[in-house]
Amino acid sequence: MSAEQIRREVHNRWGNEPIVSLCDAILNYMESVPRAQLEMLTFASLQAATSKEVVDADLLLAITILSSSSVAALDAHAMLVDEDSTEHEIPLSDLSAARAGGQLIHPETGYPVEDFETKIFPFFVPSAKFDAAAQ
Repeated sequence: MSAEQIRREVHNRWGNEPIVSLCDAILNYMESVPRAQLEMLTFASLQAATSKEVVDADLLLAITILSSSSVAALDAHAMLVDEDSTEHEIPLSDLSAARAGGQLIHPETGYPVEDFETKIFPFFVPSAKFDAAAQ
């Protein structure tokens, strides 16, 4: 599947919805920068890619569309930033379990992370589907 096929898939599913232009802007950005610069796409970097002034509901919807299982251009990840600003990638399955159980265990210390939801930051990377399409 090519990047253009991913784009067509978005257009076919969402037609003339205004959100499609934001999806296009994100896909264009992802195609135009070196792959190494796409290793940690944050809400702020995707906001900049779309030239939006703020992260709003439309941008969040575009990110949701691109990370949905049907389009799958982006993969979602989570980062724990602890008290000393050390970053730890947290598997989404661990985050789901923590949310269900109300407790996240620190990957290094083994202790519960107090108020863990405020220390988790989502980020996105190009999916294998997008990488294959970009080649």
